[in-house]
Amino acid sequence: MWPRRQTDAVIDAAVDAEVGRPPDDEAKTTDASVTKAEEVDSRSSAIVPVLVVALACGDSTGPESVMGTYALRGVDGSALPYLILESTSIGQDSITGQILYVDLTVHLISGSLRLYEDSTYNMTVTHRLTTDFINQLGELLRTTVTTLGPDTTLGTFAVTGTSIQLTSSSGVVTTGSHSGHIITFVWSGLFCVYER
Repeated sequence: MWPRRQTDAVIDAAVDAEVGRPPDDEAKTTDASVTKAEEVDSRSSAIVPVLVVALACGDSTGPESVMGTYALRGVDGSALPYLILESTSIGQDSITGQILYVDLTVHLISGSLRLYEDSTYNMTVTHRLTTDFINQLGELLRTTVTTLGPDTTLGTFAVTGTSIQLTSSSGVVTTGSHSGHIITFVWSGLFCVYER
């Protein structure tokens, strides 16, 4: 998925503390495509932006049509925040020393994907760790909320038609698709939607 190794380590540390993540120069609009767009009759000027976008997207070698910053809008059909982890364990209160039930939830609260002109990318995700401490009578003693991140993953990307492939600096390859201002990927079995 996103930088899970970094996030898992941060989550583990937070829980322990409470309880005792090739440039492609060929992708340029040709003079011929610009000329086609400029020749459009003035009565059809509304078509020009569509034609220019279509010509840029039609070049299967270049990523120009997908450049920019995308925000993570949803995961598996749900809006953010998205529940990543929920668990209950038994621990000892670091303040009072009594035995407690510890309810832990981790939500993905934001994410972004930035695609640069040199075919590199920067992906960030931020999580929220919520820990409820409950005594043996079922009474909530306290809640802590910790923001984890943003965790960042860097790498390169390549575009072919409507397909986009990300290769992280650690060598993990993920393939998704783009359509206008939307990019979709499946990360560790989760369907993620990014919007520009």
